[in-house]
This record gives sequence, structure tokens and C-alpha cells, in this order.
Amino acid sequence: MGETQKGKVARKILVVAMYVCSVLIAFFVSFTMPFAWYFRVLVMLAGLVLNWLAISLFHELGHVVAAKLNGFDTVKFSFLIFGYDKTAVKRFSVRFGRGTLGETDVAPTGVENIGKRYVRVVFGGIAGSIFACVVLTIGFIIGVLCKSPVTATLFCGMPLSYVVLIINSVSGFAENSDGEILTVMFADDEAEKNAENAEKSDNEIEDNDAKKEIIARKDAIIKLLTITALLKEGKTYGEISPELFETDEGISESQQTAFALVKLRRAEELADNECIAYNLDMLERSDYIDGECRAEMLCSYIVLGIDDKVKEYENALEYCDDLSGAASMRTLVYHAEYRGDKQYVKTSLKTAKKVCKTAYFKGDGRFNEIMLSRISE
Repeated sequence: MGETQKGKVARKILVVAMYVCSVLIAFFVSFTMPFAWYFRVLVMLAGLVLNWLAISLFHELGHVVAAKLNGFDTVKFSFLIFGYDKTAVKRFSVRFGRGTLGETDVAPTGVENIGKRYVRVVFGGIAGSIFACVVLTIGFIIGVLCKSPVTATLFCGMPLSYVVLIINSVSGFAENSDGEILTVMFADDEAEKNAENAEKSDNEIEDNDAKKEIIARKDAIIKLLTITALLKEGKTYGEISPELFETDEGISESQQTAFALVKLRRAEELADNECIAYNLDMLERSDYIDGECRAEMLCSYIVLGIDDKVKEYENALEYCDDLSGAASMRTLVYHAEYRGDKQYVKTSLKTAKKVCKTAYFKGDGRFNEIMLSRISE
């Protein structure tokens, strides 16, 4: 699913053009109000912001409702500065600078029909966005029909909501969007048949490679979901079948990063230093590492005893508040043990192990408990 540089530029130009057009529409609608220009601008901006927030909120709620109906748990949910995280010690949080308006993370319960159920969860977000667009459109039409310029202007962000819907729902506009995920999940069966036919006829080698890439990406999604479900049931990374950690060429970089992280934890549990070093190298070359990755890399470098890398990743301690309780405690205890702070290790180790026993992902909690057991009080 490669894309030329010209294609990327054209896509960005199209996205900018859509945003500009939607704002211009709102601007012209504001001229219908018989008020001072500054009041028009104020109402227009309020309409744009409120409409944008509305579609973002309904999008995330769509995922939540779909998850509930399809055997998935909502593990994390955030909107604006508010957050809820079942894996954290403090489940509710208020924090600025989350990076996104809203985000929803889900975890499957059981592995049966996991792919089909996940498709419905992903589509739930699109359905929520469509619902928001319909409501905003109705509000705008009512404002026009009732000759209420203020009402119409408050809903003037309606075109902007459609732009957001298109960008998230149509594959190609944004990486890892709902539309891109659905394209991969839906295209797989037909793509696999076409790929086999192309191999037999030796036609369109490039198209065949693209189809194989789609297959590889769907397979990676299913495997990551299955690993998550098994961790939730109580299996550790080392107890999960190694076949689930194997991937084909062609998966996205974000998927490569996700697999490198879970394989790193598996290698740590199995004390496979060579595999630890390999997956650390994979993460070092990724543009998708987050606080969770950096914290795990810090622990791994402590295990390997690479001092310069430990110093480089010590800033990962800043992310501990955002990690699961088990991972957070292990990172802090590992770093204290590395510094030689025996008093902290002694006072925190038992607490850390208790936190591991109550972890939402039972398997991940057991993994962290195993790693903590290798530290002597």
C-alpha cells in the first residue's frame, strides 16, 4: 500500500482545501446575522469549535457503544482533558496536552470471531460521526427555515464535521484511520484470492505485492487482538504461542512497533538477551515509540546493563503516571535498583507485586510480577 511522494502531497493539499472550504462556508453564513462584525466572528468561531467537539465526542462514544455490543471492553477513554483508564492505579484523570481531542482503546473478551467483532467496533466510530453530522445538519436547516441567523451560524461548523468524517472514514487521508482499518479488514478475502490468481498467471507483480501487504496487515491486526485477549485472560507473553508474534513483510510501521514491544516483553520474560537486543534495535528505528515503549526500553537496557542507553531513556520515568499500574511500578523499582537505592526497592517491591496481582490485563500483571521477582529486596 505504498504511496508516491506526489500522492502524499496531493492528499495533504486536498485535506487543507476541504478544511478551508468548510471554514469559508461558515464565514459566509455568519454574514446573515444583522449584528456587528465582531459578534458574527465570535458566534462563527463558537459554532466551528462546538461542532468539531460534537463530532469528536460522538465518534468516540460510537466506539464505546459498539465495543459494549460486540464483546469488547473499553479500556481507555479520553476526551479533551478528561481521561478514564482501567489499567492505571488512578482510573480517572484530568490532564492537559493529551495530543488528541478524544481517544478510545478497547480490548477483546475471548478470541472467537475476533476480527468480525473488531470491524463492528471500528465502524461504531464512523456511525457515531455520521449521527453527529446528521444532527448538525438538521440544526443548520432548522436555523435557516426558521430565519434564525444565530442558530444557523451556531451550526455553521456542519461542513467541517463532514470534512472530519471523510478524513477518518475514507482510506488514504489519515494513517491508521477507521476507514483504512476497515479497508484492510474487508479487502482481505478478495485480495487473497486475487493474489493467488496473480501468482499463477504472473500478472501485475506490483499489484500482487500490494494485495499481499493488505493480507499481512489484517493478519497483524488479528494477532495483536488475540495477544491482547490472551493477556486479559491471564496468559503471560512467554506463555502465548510464539506463532502469534510472527509477522509477514508489508505491515505498517506502527504495527512493526507494536509487535516489537510485545516481542521485547516476551524476550525479557524468557531471559533471551539476544532477542531483547534485536527488538530494542527495532524500536530505536521506529518513529512511533511512545511513553510505554520508552519505559519498557529503559527496563530492557537496565537488564542488559547498557549505561549510556539507560541515561538516554531515563526521561521515560516522566511517563510512569500514564502507564498501567504494574508497568509503572516495575519501571520505578528497576530504576531504583539500578541506582542502588535499596531503601526504595525494599519499601516499594511488595507494593509493586500487589499492584501486579490486581492488573486489568492479568497476563501483563503476571509478567511484571515475574520480572520484579528477579530483584532481591
